[in-house]
This record gives sequence, structure tokens and C-alpha cells, in this order.
Amino acid sequence: MSTRNEKRVIIMRHEPTFENKNGVIQGQSVASSLERAEISPYKVQWCRENIISPAMIICSSLGRSVHSSQLLSGSLSLPIQISPLLIQRSWGNVEGKSVKELGKEFVKNAFVADKEDLPDGAESLSQVRDRILQVWSQILNFEARTILVVTHDEISNYLINEIFKEGLFKRPLNFSEAHLVDLDRCGSVTHASLNSKISPVSYQRKVLLRNDAPTFKFDEVGVRILNNRGISLLEVTEDVDRDSVEGMIVGDKLFTEQDLEMYPNLKVVSRFGKGTNNIVIKSREGLWVTNTPGCNEKSVAEFTCILVNDLMRGVGLFSRRLSERNLWKPTVLRDYSTMIIGVVGLGAIGREVVRLLMKTGFPVIGWTFHLEKHAKFIEENRLSMASCIEEICSLSDMVTLHIPATKESNGLMGLEQMKLMQVKRGYIINTSRPEILDYKALKKALKRQWISGAALDVFPEEPIKSLWLRQLVCDPRVISTPHVAGKTTGAIRKAIALCAYNVAWVLNGRPESASCINL
Repeated sequence: MSTRNEKRVIIMRHEPTFENKNGVIQGQSVASSLERAEISPYKVQWCRENIISPAMIICSSLGRSVHSSQLLSGSLSLPIQISPLLIQRSWGNVEGKSVKELGKEFVKNAFVADKEDLPDGAESLSQVRDRILQVWSQILNFEARTILVVTHDEISNYLINEIFKEGLFKRPLNFSEAHLVDLDRCGSVTHASLNSKISPVSYQRKVLLRNDAPTFKFDEVGVRILNNRGISLLEVTEDVDRDSVEGMIVGDKLFTEQDLEMYPNLKVVSRFGKGTNNIVIKSREGLWVTNTPGCNEKSVAEFTCILVNDLMRGVGLFSRRLSERNLWKPTVLRDYSTMIIGVVGLGAIGREVVRLLMKTGFPVIGWTFHLEKHAKFIEENRLSMASCIEEICSLSDMVTLHIPATKESNGLMGLEQMKLMQVKRGYIINTSRPEILDYKALKKALKRQWISGAALDVFPEEPIKSLWLRQLVCDPRVISTPHVAGKTTGAIRKAIALCAYNVAWVLNGRPESASCINL
């Protein structure tokens, strides 16, 4: 005679994931172990209430099983075993096709007869089915009373149905539901409670999103990363309890000691972006400042090279002549091999710009404050180096700036440097920081025809308000863009994910994992 409640199976669905979209951050793939199978804090709370004995976690693949156990074991304070429902190989390649390629037909005709002549490494559906049933028979003999099946798509639903023979899931599971299934000693279903309610739980920690970092909400991935770690994201309002705020996400505007005093329990200031010169506060024990390096360097470098080509070919100028004055005035242009491009700064962006320009066929010379630091890159790429900023200005047909704003670099490109460019009547590109370039001097250099033009993506005022700066932007020889060089979908998602992880790591006692900076 079967006894009810000898074993309980809890079937729960993962949150939506963004695998393979966020790239590599801080040497870790945000799309892999850290974020490949998130479980919301609501479901963790629900599991605390429903799992009161040692448990086993089953997922469709080993990676998801391991990650789910890590997410839940600490929260439940119970021993948890893991077991994958499918081996990774079969998940990616069943009957010679990917799951995505098989699509609805695979789900509709699950466990059909084998096909002949399967490619090497592929598995037939019957092989998958036999292994699943074998794993399941072993599971029934395990001592763990609770078995947590974490699923994430229709295919997993059908695999579970095949085991239970009960047709529990004629539709995909909802992301917010869980199911309790009681089994007898033989593994037959004796009771099933579907659509078990998962009610929200209160978040333990609060992080404030300042209004100068609205891009953080471009994608839900950042909010989800925080929420899945028990952190709520608030926006600046009069109702915010400042004493309860432990983290703050900021953008380009200044963050000073005065701002810090308003939030006495602040533990982390997470800059949404790489530069942190706008964070002007003193070091304080227990307070960490983080940024998001390594996210948009490639995007900025690519945009810079577009501007190089635009200026060289006169695309913007020709477009204005035709669209505004219907002026048909073709001009004979120079070849790549005759244009020397001077790259100021050999950080991550500067190095990528050098590589891209060299591949295109431009002769490139470089200059940096830190020659020894970049000696290996210079040698490997056979990069000619100028001895000073004045030399690179006098030798180059185009100078592009890629250095951070520091006391040493502020005003580096001034009137004297631009005067040296009058021999070649070169061009200036700035996609780095506005402090490096003297914009009033640039306006004078254009007026005196020392230079032929400029391309600017950053400005001393954003948005532009002053008349003199507006006049510079409207000059037909100047290409102006509204600080968009690093704003690609991939770069933004990377920055959002890293910004959120920085907050979560610090608040969870792992500042060594975050990209912290020295104040």
C-alpha cells in the first residue's frame, strides 16, 4: 500500500535569462555561471516555507543544476544534492540539430522513433528518454525527501511529463508559479498541487538610482541582478528613507561629500561608466566606489575610426553642402596611406584605435604619458612614437585623443598645440573627455584656419547651452555627436550588468570581486 507524502517533488521555473548577450566582464562571463539561471527572491522565500528537509535539485543541464544549488543552498540552510536531467551534449545537439532548430516540432513530437545515421556526438530522443528514466529511478532511491526540479522551457516540461505519465504540463510553466507533486514509493503521482502561489517578499537592502544614470534601466538585466540578491532599486523621491539606502548608482554629475552626508549608511557608490573624476569624496572605512571598465572600449574605438574616415572623406561636409545649399562641388580626396594619424593615449581604447587604423592601412604614430607601461604593445605593433604632444601635433594629419581627465592631462590640447598643426591643416577628434581639449582654443584655430576640422563627441556642457559652444557645434567643418561613441546595445548591457554586480558584490561582503577604485 502506498503512503502519501513519502517523497515530494517541487517543480519551479527559472526567471528569463540573457545568455550570450553580455560578454565578458572582469574576466567572468556574465552570461555564464553568475547569471545563467536566476531565481527570484520571491521563489527563494517560497522554498524556505515548503522545503523543510534535505533536498535534491534537478535541472535540464549540469551547469544550471550547479548554479541553482548555489543560489538555494545558502538560503535554505539544508544539504542539497544536484543531478542534471540531460547531459550538456544532448541539450545542444539532439538528432543532429540544436534545440532552437528543432523548435515546436521537437516539443510536439517528443520521444518519437530514432532517426538513422545520426551525426557524431548527437543523441537520439530515445537515448535521452532512457537516460532520464534511469536517472529518475536512481532519484527515487535517494534519501532526500524533497526533489526540486528547476525547469525553464517547454522541452523540460515534456521530459517531466514523460517521467510522471500524468500530463501535468500541457502548457509552458509560468515564470511565477511552482508545483508540488507527492509520490508514492514507486514514484507514481498521488497528489499534485498546481499553480502554487508565490507571494512577494520584502527586499532586505535598498539601492538608489540617481537621475543622472537613467541608462541603467535601459535593460531589465540590472534590476533583475539586484532583485535576485534581495536588493531593491529605488529612484530619487522625497519619500526615500535616506538612512535605509546602502548603495547608490550614479552617472556623470558630481558626487561630493555633501551628497555623501545625506546618506549616512552608504556602503557603495557605483559609477555607471568608466571615469570617476566626478566622484569627489574622501576615503571612508566601509565605503567603496566602483566603476564599469572594459564595457565600451571597443564601441568607442570603432566610433572613433568612423569619425576618422568621415573627416578624411568629407562625408559630413559634402552632405551639408547638398542638403542645405544644393551645392554640387566634388573634391579630389587623399588616400589612406598618405594620412598620418596621431593617437594620444594608449589605454584600452587607444590601443584598439591603433589596431583598427593599422588594419585599414593608415600610418599611425602614438604618444603616451606612460611609455614604459605600453612598451610591449608598442613593440608588438611596431608603433612609431612621438616624444611629446607637440611633436605628434606637428607630424600628424589627424590627432585623436584617448586619455583620462587628470590634473596632468587637463588642457593638454590647447592653442599652442593646434598652432603646430597649421602646416598640414590637420583635424582633431575627441571621444574621450572634454577637459583634455580647450574648446575655445579650437574655435580660434578653426577661425584662423590652422586646422581643417574636428569631430567631437564630448563637450564641456552636456547638453549644450552656451552661445559660443553652440556656434562651434554649428560650424560646417565640425562633426558633433551627443556623447554616443560608447552607447551600443552590447556595451550598455555589459555596463548595466557590471554596475549591478558591483553593488551586489559589495553589499554581500565581496568587494574584492567588484571593480573598486582608490579614492
